[in-house]
Amino acid sequence: MAKVYVCDACGQVIEHPHSQKMKEFCLEANCDMGMAFAKPVEKKKEIHLCPDCYKALYLIAGGEKMPEPPTNQTIKIRYLSDEIDKLDYIAGKSDWIDLRAAETVELKKGDFKLIPLGIAMQLPAGYEAHMIPRSSTFKNFGIIQANHMGMVDESYCGDNDQWFFAAIAMRDTVIHVNDRICQFRIVEHQPQLVFEAVDTLGNANRGGFGTTGTR
Repeated sequence: MAKVYVCDACGQVIEHPHSQKMKEFCLEANCDMGMAFAKPVEKKKEIHLCPDCYKALYLIAGGEKMPEPPTNQTIKIRYLSDEIDKLDYIAGKSDWIDLRAAETVELKKGDFKLIPLGIAMQLPAGYEAHMIPRSSTFKNFGIIQANHMGMVDESYCGDNDQWFFAAIAMRDTVIHVNDRICQFRIVEHQPQLVFEAVDTLGNANRGGFGTTGTR
């Protein structure tokens, strides 16, 4: 197993860090007549940095301004139906993007159906999509999402990797083509996690579910 490190700046787990000797100043304060005098004591500390933070350190040291993070992400999308509207934001309402049924679906109470959404996408590297019902989906159509939240990985990006909404009908219902039934947003992957087995977590037990009461 490869030895791994944690970047001291961003917390990312890395195998081959940039090790950097940094100056660490400790302040020894003495108070006299309400005034504090500080004497810095210089120490040396080795830190580990991922490549991005290592680069940022030298940009800052050289007096350069860090580049602003990108405000837009480009997603390639292939429409598999010409009966649905193109994806767009509901202006000023939310940063979630609505998805539409790509065919008319009739369901009886208790039926399960993977409702096609008529799109395939190539997500940006390092991102995944989270898909949930719209707030009005159950009220309008009487369906719930079978897995409560759908997750689309960036590797699901082929021409025919169509997105679907996993629906369970709680009553008889009809969903028409182009009806908005769910919504999605993209989220960055979590950092790689390293699990450390311990005999104790060193914390007090909270006491289980519902211990804070209902009011």
